[in-house]
Amino acid sequence: MPAKLTLVVSILSFLSAFALSNTALFANETPSEEELTALKYYVQSGDSTAQLLEEKRLKEKYPDWSWNDPQNEKGTNSLKASIDAIYDLLSAGNVTQARKKIVKTKTSFPGWKPTPNLETQLLLLQAQSDLNIALRDTDTGTAKKILKENRSLSSCDRVDNLWRLADVYKLQKNSTSAKAIYFEISEKCSPYEMLVSNVEKAEEILTDDELKGMIAKLTIRFPADKTNFEKLYTRLVAGRGVKPAIEKKPKPAVKTTADAPVRKPATRPAKPSNLFPKHFHDLRVKGDSRQRSILNSIEEQNWGSCLARSLKPSSMETALLRGWCAYNQNRPMEAISLFSAVSQSKVSKKSRQEAKFGLVLALLKLDLIEDAANVAAYSDLSNSNRKNVELIILQKRSVQEFNNKNWEMAIAYFGELERLGGLNRDLDILRARSYRNLGQFSKSRREFKRIKNEITTSSDPN
Repeated sequence: MPAKLTLVVSILSFLSAFALSNTALFANETPSEEELTALKYYVQSGDSTAQLLEEKRLKEKYPDWSWNDPQNEKGTNSLKASIDAIYDLLSAGNVTQARKKIVKTKTSFPGWKPTPNLETQLLLLQAQSDLNIALRDTDTGTAKKILKENRSLSSCDRVDNLWRLADVYKLQKNSTSAKAIYFEISEKCSPYEMLVSNVEKAEEILTDDELKGMIAKLTIRFPADKTNFEKLYTRLVAGRGVKPAIEKKPKPAVKTTADAPVRKPATRPAKPSNLFPKHFHDLRVKGDSRQRSILNSIEEQNWGSCLARSLKPSSMETALLRGWCAYNQNRPMEAISLFSAVSQSKVSKKSRQEAKFGLVLALLKLDLIEDAANVAAYSDLSNSNRKNVELIILQKRSVQEFNNKNWEMAIAYFGELERLGGLNRDLDILRARSYRNLGQFSKSRREFKRIKNEITTSSDPN
């Protein structure tokens, strides 16, 4: 009997041990809470791709496991629904309700916080909303400030923002600022349809030469679309009573005695009246403590540092310095606003002259030649600055006429530049090419030979 009892006890012990071991074995067939950490994070952040990959990895390790814990499912699904609701509100442009939903979600799920992507979208949407209000109220100063602080709002993907600002400028009779926007779009954006729309919008305020120039630059940027752009130009000038110069064929050889461009009757252009709004009209003349550090950046020609040090200028002196930094950093639109404000302020005569000079140069950088000439005509520039401006305007007009295939006018401008000492080697070559395009081949050959001899002479060490 004792032997049988011992056997039964041994069997029971074995079965008990087997049962316990199987319980432990099956208990290990599901991932631990630690292993579920990554999966829960992906679910909470709404990263469905990472969630599926993590579920697949855990499923391979634990074939009988599935992500269906009632508590987890309830919690993560409700969080996901809240996040989806936030994005839906953002898509609808409802910034206020999206912010309220974020606060509510943080309260319901203390461990959750908005992802950087969500915060970026929220800030961008808020900026767009503020911009819409500024444009609605025709507040160009606030609109420009918002666009400056949120560069993506003025990208080609959001070109409508720039067009709407240009529309406001046109309503305010500020055609120069509107033109600057259209030229900026023409120079930086690329979809053909967008550029066509841009030219069509700009056409009503562009002079004949400016329209020709814009089209000419586009044909250079996109040679494959040259024919289409020229057809666009022909269509737009049809109602202007202007013969399309872009499609004009070279004339047969004609002798010309003009040494200077043919001048129109001496009528002064209309005096500009507040071409640019005084965004900085309330600034004092002096008193910005950062001026020394800004001047150091200018002396080092570190334009980026200068712009960083001159943010939100508190005096007209600082605004003038920032204008030059913006100009040299290839930000002519900002430079135009700064120079214009300073030129209309109560700074010294010398500073106003400098601001006017900078304004003219910034306009020329955007190829707004007529506007630059208009400002220069009514500005009290120093003799040296006026000569520099006149040379730059002549150079740009000569190249403009050359690009528009107005060879005779181009040659006349080149001759005037030569008389004033402003004809460089590149323009000299364009003059020789103009003679060739007019069919004056012998004169063209003489010009090219002269240029070659000058190059040889200047490079001769003896």
